[in-house]
Amino acid sequence: MEKKTAIITGGGSGFGREVALQLARKETNIAIIDISKENGEETVRLCKEMGSDAIFIHADVSKVEDVKRYVDQTVDTL
Repeated sequence: MEKKTAIITGGGSGFGREVALQLARKETNIAIIDISKENGEETVRLCKEMGSDAIFIHADVSKVEDVKRYVDQTVDTL
């Protein structure tokens, strides 16, 4: 069975981080999208410690170009 992949916007902190960690426990591939590089990379580190394949993508979800870029990058990478 193939692993599932999730894109989590606002994944650098709060509810987004908690969702990412819950999915990481289920070994889901995760793309963390956040405007804060530091917070996003910390969430990726925590997810990887749980065995998840996770990446961070710096993006502003209010910009259409950024949304297209993070979706394409997630598909290409995960």
